[in-house]
Amino acid sequence: MKTIIDEIKRYKLPIVALQEIRWPGNGSIKPNGTTLFYSGGASDRHEFGVGFVINEALLTKVSKFEAINERLCYVRFSMPSYNLIIINCHAPTEEKEEEVKNAFYEDLKRVYETLPRHSVKLVIGDINAKLGQEEEYKATIGRESLHSISNDNGTRFVNFATSRDIIISSTYFPRKNIHKQTWISPDGRSCNQIDHLAIDKEHRPWIINIRSFRGADGDTDHYLVVATMTKKVSTSWKMKKKVKRIMNQQCTTDDNQETRWMNIKVTIDIAAKDLRTRNTTIKKKHWFNEQCQRAISKRNEARLKMLQNPTPETTEEYKNKKEIAKKNI
Repeated sequence: MKTIIDEIKRYKLPIVALQEIRWPGNGSIKPNGTTLFYSGGASDRHEFGVGFVINEALLTKVSKFEAINERLCYVRFSMPSYNLIIINCHAPTEEKEEEVKNAFYEDLKRVYETLPRHSVKLVIGDINAKLGQEEEYKATIGRESLHSISNDNGTRFVNFATSRDIIISSTYFPRKNIHKQTWISPDGRSCNQIDHLAIDKEHRPWIINIRSFRGADGDTDHYLVVATMTKKVSTSWKMKKKVKRIMNQQCTTDDNQETRWMNIKVTIDIAAKDLRTRNTTIKKKHWFNEQCQRAISKRNEARLKMLQNPTPETTEEYKNKKEIAKKNI
């Protein structure tokens, strides 16, 4: 967990959704200046598990964390002019039985439909879905998917999104293929785009960038996927009503038409503030010494070599360095 928190701080990420935490039960802990909310299974089996790592600067904005099960949870933020709800998912893999997949999407639908209608809602996580470039899906997924044909999980996710007026933003942005890939096979030869972000259609312009980062070291076969979000304000009827109210106020206090127009000023805030905070000094635990740090550094170097040149030799070297790091930690 220390390595993951270090990477989160290195990339200056205020909110991070995690999958495969593999902790039973649910709750929260405070590792190194952050808060981790987690949702695991009811049994003692260390499988699956989802959660959020939230920077302390945002913690006061958290109004609710709901642990659903080992595959679903959500967090609600109360922002000055809107509520933001993020649903974290870990969908079953493509090979799982149809009953397991149906149960997951029934849970996801139930959770989504119980949320407040006017909140900004995001669905993110390891969806295990390959989204293709089928013409009938373009309105929901765009034209920038890594894959040509959707698999069964992809079709299920598209149907879920389409029926609820949701846009899958992770396949909307033109990127190099290496920045679309979110998962790499153990031998380093196969890469897929199976981690996704979706948002309700009304707020689709709020997502301005999504890409993966291969250099983040989380000791996982998934890449770090980062989305940039900014608040956008449209000229809705509420804003028009505000302008009209200001004009009426000016008319009652000044009879000069030219002066009235000169005095009317309407300011629209169209950008959210950067929520990134300064890095803070991390106190090392007694067991995490220089030997552990060297082992992790060597593992990360071997991983980058494998990504840049996926040969049997570099793959084997990465596996060896990974085992050494595990033994040290």
